[in-house]
Amino acid sequence: MASIQTRKNSKGVTTSYRVRWREKGQKGADSYETFHSLNEAESFKRILEINGHDSAKAERDILRAVSGSPTIEVVAQQHLKRLTDITVHTMHTYERMIENHIVDKIGNIPADMLSEEDMAEWVMWMREKKLTPKTIKNVHGFIYSIMATAIYRGYRADNPCEHTRLPKNDHTEDKTTFLTKAELALILRHLDKHFHPFILFLVGTGLRFSEAAALQPGDFSHDKDDFNVRVTKAWKRDDKNGRTIGVPKTERARRTVSMDKNLALTIAPQIQTCAPEDYVFKMKAGGEMTTQALHNKAWKPALIAAKKDGLKKAPRIHDLRHTFASWMLTGDEPMSIFDLSVLMGHESTNTTSKVYSHLMPESRMKGARNMGASMAGLYDITPQKVIDAAKKTKELEQ
Repeated sequence: MASIQTRKNSKGVTTSYRVRWREKGQKGADSYETFHSLNEAESFKRILEINGHDSAKAERDILRAVSGSPTIEVVAQQHLKRLTDITVHTMHTYERMIENHIVDKIGNIPADMLSEEDMAEWVMWMREKKLTPKTIKNVHGFIYSIMATAIYRGYRADNPCEHTRLPKNDHTEDKTTFLTKAELALILRHLDKHFHPFILFLVGTGLRFSEAAALQPGDFSHDKDDFNVRVTKAWKRDDKNGRTIGVPKTERARRTVSMDKNLALTIAPQIQTCAPEDYVFKMKAGGEMTTQALHNKAWKPALIAAKKDGLKKAPRIHDLRHTFASWMLTGDEPMSIFDLSVLMGHESTNTTSKVYSHLMPESRMKGARNMGASMAGLYDITPQKVIDAAKKTKELEQ
């Protein structure tokens, strides 16, 4: 516990008040801070005790109390008002981030006082809540943007999130699943025939589920043996947590994807029997195609049956897009990462490289060949001890 000592001069007149404590409650020499008024001393003592007798934290709280800068929570709301190019669903996602992961821990800190230490403590707080590294990274990125708004508005000059050390994904297994042709064939054997064209379309084009399920007859075209699908829209979450048609995920997601003739012929019946304003791919009962409905009614039962028949993997529907990428990179005519990035509608080739670069065998083999040539002659070097021993033996024989 901290204590207050009254300091008097030789005439017995009180001259100051000294707060005495042991730093962080640990054994050792006492620490002191002198004040001219009792109120100041009592205030410092109270703040010191709240912060576990950590004087650095106590001084930080005192500075925050006199800061004229708006709090992080206020700046977060100012930041949201700047985001005029996001969907209502995304706006609600950010609002939930503020409520669940910002307000309680750093929301009342003045924007000019948020420090790197605060962010480090925030990361530990998030980890204590058992949140995944990906969630922590996503929320941290949002806080980074909030602080960029603080800089823009002149509340501070730097971003305290710049050097935050974030937890890494500790999964030892790759969650991304790539299917072989045999594995996909095994799943198809146990999948309701109605869904074969859609599943083959996802694998054959690499479209996102939300893009494929939003396709209408007018999005398909062909000229002789040139079959194409134009991606201009996708299903999105709306403000009521329902679904609505909106723009694709990224600007580069607006793209034209070519199809093999056999794939085009496979989906042709769906296109030809579909009304112009309707969606080409539907559930068996005629309802809109959703990931949840497809998974529960067709995909999951097929996987259960396929596993009994020897399937060792547990692919998600989204893994069909990964399968498309893997086959593109490892086929007879391997595609470049740049071309694959364009075809998949990724905003940046960095995204494509991060997920799929390990699937490029030619690049790996080329690297191994280059390194092999560079390291030639290093594998049969005779140790110096052997050379010296041979030399000594030769000298003795002479």
